[in-house]
Amino acid sequence: MNRIIKLPKADIVFDYRSSSDIVMEACARSTPLKVAGFCETEKILILSLEDNTMPERYEYVFAKFPSENEDDIIGEIRSRFFAGFSTLGSFHLNNETWGLFSKTGPTPS
Repeated sequence: MNRIIKLPKADIVFDYRSSSDIVMEACARSTPLKVAGFCETEKILILSLEDNTMPERYEYVFAKFPSENEDDIIGEIRSRFFAGFSTLGSFHLNNETWGLFSKTGPTPS
């Protein structure tokens, strides 16, 4: 199964927690899905969701990188990796770089 969701980038920046929840809710269906990737336009983030064949569920988090500096971005990716998160990608809005990160969560009961 393939499902597409579109999120306005301005909404993500305004309320990243709610936007993260939207992604997690879209993935928590009777047939679980996971984010397979995303593309960006000037104003929209387009996420491609695919079947999640693993027993784990994923937690998704949008977060702003501390700066546009390459070393800061690398440091943030490493910091999140050591906290258990994978970096799925990044997007830009208002001269800021934001990322989408994922982490396996508790298996549903």
